[in-house]
Amino acid sequence: MGKMWKPMKPRRPGFIAFCAFFTALRMAAADPAPGATPAKPQVVCFEAEYANEVTPIVHVVRAKGASGGMAISVPEGAGCRRGVNDPGHATYHLTIAADGLYYTWFRVWWQGTCSNSLFGSLTPALPRFSVMGNVFKKWHWVHGPMAKLKAGHAEMEIGYREDGIWVDQVLLTTQPGANPDGILHPNTIPTPPPDRNEMTVSLSSTAVACGSLTAPRLRVTSHIDRTASIPDEESVVLIPGQRTNLTVWLRNNRLAPASGSVAFLTQAKMAVEPASSVPYRLEKGEPLAAVDFRLLPRKDIARRSHRAIVRAVLPSGKVEARRLNLLCPFRWLCSEAHPLDPARGLDAPHPIEQAANPLDVGTWHVASDSCITPIGLLNMRKAVTKKDYVVAYAYTEVRPPRPGSYLLYTGNDDMIKVWINGKEVYREDSEQPTSATRALTPIKLVEGRNRILVKSCQKRNFWEFFLEIRNADGSPSAVEGCNVQPPSRPPK
Repeated sequence: MGKMWKPMKPRRPGFIAFCAFFTALRMAAADPAPGATPAKPQVVCFEAEYANEVTPIVHVVRAKGASGGMAISVPEGAGCRRGVNDPGHATYHLTIAADGLYYTWFRVWWQGTCSNSLFGSLTPALPRFSVMGNVFKKWHWVHGPMAKLKAGHAEMEIGYREDGIWVDQVLLTTQPGANPDGILHPNTIPTPPPDRNEMTVSLSSTAVACGSLTAPRLRVTSHIDRTASIPDEESVVLIPGQRTNLTVWLRNNRLAPASGSVAFLTQAKMAVEPASSVPYRLEKGEPLAAVDFRLLPRKDIARRSHRAIVRAVLPSGKVEARRLNLLCPFRWLCSEAHPLDPARGLDAPHPIEQAANPLDVGTWHVASDSCITPIGLLNMRKAVTKKDYVVAYAYTEVRPPRPGSYLLYTGNDDMIKVWINGKEVYREDSEQPTSATRALTPIKLVEGRNRILVKSCQKRNFWEFFLEIRNADGSPSAVEGCNVQPPSRPPK
């Protein structure tokens, strides 16, 4: 089902209103065949967090105001970390008691105008549908499509279309006038066929356990293996000296008594609590367990990728190991903001980019770690200014474990240009969001310090970028960020 999910472009409010009107018109005009709707209304209501399988960037999360305090979510900003073949979905196996025309409803929280929709499917009736609405920042019910279902097994998927969304409960009912309000009492727990996995493991984090980082395109400026990509992995962003909570969710698909253990293993400079394996136990009929770890990286942890493994022992004795990329972002210096020439954009020159040493020109300051988003982007509105139509520069230095070929992995909103050691290596002129501008670019790094300069343009709304350096095969590298400091001498 992964190929059905595709990212969307921001929509105008008029388009949202049209879609809502069109869907309402379809519902009002529906005239099912005689006998299609059972005489007794059928109701299937379940908790969204009880998905039988969850793949990132969809996560089970704790959510205030949700039924039971839990929901599924695509965290805001996580779209820039989505995978290509499967950007993330939650799967539910349902038992339909009677044939009928079923109306679908979803209890959701939309963050805003570009965070107010999801993709879904309800097989075999609906291979694909979308749900959207224009009520923001409150829990509410939004109606989805109608589906003619037969008694027996049905499978629903809820998947990524936009980030910044939460789903609490799902309702399927044959009652055409249903208008759910508030939290409902669930009457079923999704249960897969016997041949499916007994237990599934998923992760969530206060720093957002990101999904596959596979870049959607590969920019080639020199010979490179065109199959190179970021491997299928999950990432957690770490900030030196700041605690991050990581939750391991265990979904008991059989609903039988189950027990096992979970451990978090890493050699990175960090404290992990609990430090040893943590047991879990699920009673009969209990669908979900959570094991929490507290990660506290030391202040002197290297600013690079670190490896970790989440090791879960399942009730059958099988061991499931989930590889994690612990990403500690580079330290950045930022310049002051300058007016943006909208007509010339990135082509409008500035003395900073023309200087042999960019730090010799203008005023620079350290972008504090509070400017790093939970996804690992540098928030330039927080680091530089909230003004629109400006341009600013970001500077850092990195040291590779060995000189040679690497991949520059970037995403940006709005336009950026990147120089390494004074040579332009990448530019992106589009004004699309970070989720749509990801790219891999082959680069060369020399021994010792390598200077990285980023020119970042802002028109309106979000202003941010991320920059990572990967090995030539796309795997996390040991390229380490340096502790850059602004110049102490007066600027020229």
